[in-house]
Amino acid sequence: MYTLTTDYIVPSTNDAIDWSPDGAEPAAGTEYSVDVTCAQPPIAGVAKIVAPVASNSGRTSAQHESVSGYSALPQTDVEIGGQHALVFPIVQTNNGWNSVLHVTNFDSRSNCSVTVTLYQSPSGFSDPSFGQFIRLLGRGETWHIDLADQGVPAGWVGQAWVSSDCDVAATVDRVKPAQPWGDPVNMALTNQALPTAAGNTTQALPLVFQAYNGWNTGYSIANLSDNAAANVTINYYNQLGVLVGTDSRVIQPRAMEFVYRPASTDVNIGGFGSALVTSNQPVLVAVDSVKYTGTGQDVGQALGYVAQRGVGGAGGSLYMPLFQKQGLLSGGNDNSGVALFNLASGERAIALWLFDSSGALVAPTLASPVTALLPAHGQFIFYAPSYAEMPNGFQGSVLVVADGDVVGVSNNVNYDVQFDGSAAYNMPVAEETPASLACTISDPNNWVLNVRLGVPQSLPVVVTVGDNLYEDVTDNNGEATINDGTANATGADAALYLDVNNNGQVDNVDVLLATATCPGSG
Repeated sequence: MYTLTTDYIVPSTNDAIDWSPDGAEPAAGTEYSVDVTCAQPPIAGVAKIVAPVASNSGRTSAQHESVSGYSALPQTDVEIGGQHALVFPIVQTNNGWNSVLHVTNFDSRSNCSVTVTLYQSPSGFSDPSFGQFIRLLGRGETWHIDLADQGVPAGWVGQAWVSSDCDVAATVDRVKPAQPWGDPVNMALTNQALPTAAGNTTQALPLVFQAYNGWNTGYSIANLSDNAAANVTINYYNQLGVLVGTDSRVIQPRAMEFVYRPASTDVNIGGFGSALVTSNQPVLVAVDSVKYTGTGQDVGQALGYVAQRGVGGAGGSLYMPLFQKQGLLSGGNDNSGVALFNLASGERAIALWLFDSSGALVAPTLASPVTALLPAHGQFIFYAPSYAEMPNGFQGSVLVVADGDVVGVSNNVNYDVQFDGSAAYNMPVAEETPASLACTISDPNNWVLNVRLGVPQSLPVVVTVGDNLYEDVTDNNGEATINDGTANATGADAALYLDVNNNGQVDNVDVLLATATCPGSG
């Protein structure tokens, strides 16, 4: 039996292994075994929650009274291993809101005990009043905790921690049936509890509002530390990436603090922009946008998301599984937008594609993606009604490829809904790199460069090796091998770019997908 010391990656279109001369192949006649692992494609999901009637198509109408939603958690946020600690940055019974928590045991192995602990703000860890709920959950069972029914008094607000030694996940519905003066609004917000590992000293907020057609944004910042205060700064940026305002807070351990823009000075973001939250302790940030003014059914809107990670390296992908455009004669008036934020201090390029439910490309991205060059801390908005080429009544998905440091969120709004027709969704990040580049030297005068491109595969790419440039090298399967023939003793750097403008050159709008180092011949 022969065992390879390293994995051999087989191209996706082949089912045969070509043992290269410098590989670890066994001698002729040797018996050996081969384990084949097929990579699974990334899957992203969102939940669109509607009331009081069902919506089998994902569309809403005047039959509905409220809408909310959230993005599905990646498997790594559920199958954590060991003791779980999940955090809701905000749960509340104040200002007419009530919170209903839902905790589900996804563990296939056993039943488990779950503890939910509330930490009141502003005192936090020193005051877990109203307090602690414990229950044994069977496999697949969901526990619903209505804070008002559990005796949590009106006016309470803070963060909640979910602890368990099983694979659990949790969401919270925050609902507001009426304004304190009695006007019905039926506002709804839904957030996930995120693992403590999702907390960070930097959190990026792709979309925030201030006085934009009645929309304003509030921030609930939760300090995850149990023994140290968090010194928190919020920097606000307009769409061009200009720093236009700053807020700061000191937050006690396991407490949370609000920042609500209408309660403070206008930061001149131009109606909407982005924000970056930095802290000396790990924090989580819930971002809630509300619309209390206007006319007709557009009053009483609410949407929210919890800041999550974005693309961290070259060639990363963001997904939005649900993207909708209103129909002229049918299909409803649901409209989606995507907001992308560059949290880096340098420019970042993005490319965006639309797909229908069958996976086919859709206008305006049939021939080429929609592209943008985001300035440092800048923002890009892709809004369905702004693109006449997009089919009316479209319902599909969005893929964004970025060359690093980009985070995204999607809003979905229908003002035909009687009260609150708005929801927001984080854009999940692909767990694997959508493209790869590997460079080896086969003889003293030849580099062999292996290129693999993820979806969509039939796109022009440019590869550079040192000063050499190769145009549109991949085949219909998104794969290629380049024999460079110019190796030297010092080696060279190689880079794979999406040729966004299809001109066979590397421009600032092109998206960097992958890099490699070609070894020297010496």
